[in-house]
Amino acid sequence: MIVWTWGYRGGPSFPPKSHEQLRRHIAEQGITRIIDVRRSPEGQRSNPYWHRSRLITEFGDLYEHVPVFGQGQWPGQSPDHYAHPAHEKAAALARAGEDIVLICAEDNPRECHRLEVAQLIAHLAGGEVRNLY
Repeated sequence: MIVWTWGYRGGPSFPPKSHEQLRRHIAEQGITRIIDVRRSPEGQRSNPYWHRSRLITEFGDLYEHVPVFGQGQWPGQSPDHYAHPAHEKAAALARAGEDIVLICAEDNPRECHRLEVAQLIAHLAGGEVRNLY
């Protein structure tokens, strides 16, 4: 079982990513659930392309925003210390065969809290974390 992560912002030498790129990864990896780990996807005024309402329109039931996974709640301690019912729910989805991807703005997973969220879910579900680029 794999918990995927993906960031859309882009970097200094490459443009922001698109819904089409995410859709391609979903098809290639068999992903069945998109979990948005941003604290406030409605607040993305600098990039309305990734606003929550647009993601719901574009991806429908595949998309879910989980505010408790929002940035600022990950002090880097033991995964067991920060287990929350939302983590258990995501882990249960993964154990039941759902292939999930956690999305956030930051392109580099090592600089984003989504990596810690993914590691905790994978720990609870007995899986591994991989990053989509």
